[in-house]
Parts: sequence; structure tokens; C-alpha cells
Amino acid sequence: MSSEHLLLRETVAKEPRFKASLLKVEDSASFNQVWTTTGQRFASLRQFGAGLATVRPTTSRVEADFSFMNYRKDEFNSALTDFSLEGDLFARQRKDLDSLLACLHE
Repeated sequence: MSSEHLLLRETVAKEPRFKASLLKVEDSASFNQVWTTTGQRFASLRQFGAGLATVRPTTSRVEADFSFMNYRKDEFNSALTDFSLEGDLFARQRKDLDSLLACLHE
């Protein structure tokens, strides 16, 4: 999937019409409306995004995600709910997401 992510970034950089079609999508567009602009390309990324957008956090899922990131609960976040911890995971990904948005607006 990381190769598909790289391909998406390259496509945005090298195909002005593709980039323009993404930028035309309204902020209020649904998940499916946004991905419709990519056609059948980037199917794995679409599936991954759908999973992130629809899966409710559970204790085992959150713990697995944190383990994958080599991150452990400390004394400050041990009392947080799984939903709050999932938010922490997303916050840690912000740098990558900002990089993607910057790529779109270049």
C-alpha cells in the first residue's frame, strides 16, 4: 500500500488534470464522492481509507495499533478511553497528512 501512496503523490505532481479534479471536490463531499474522482486507481488506498473512516475503536484494535507503532500507554493516558487513544493515533499521523495536503496545493 505504501507504493500506492507514493504513486498517488507522483500522480498528483505529474498530472495537472488529475490534481485539478481532486481540488474541485467540495469539502462537504462524501468519502465515496472524493474517491470517485480517482476512478479505479488506488483501490488499496481507498480500502484503507474506508477502514479508517468506518471502524470503531476497540481495546484490542487500539492496543494492536499502538503496538505496531511501538507506543505504550504511560501514566498520563492510561485512563483514556479507547476512542481518545485512537484520536492520539490520528494526531501522530498529522505530519504525514499535512505533507499530502501540501503536495496537492503545490
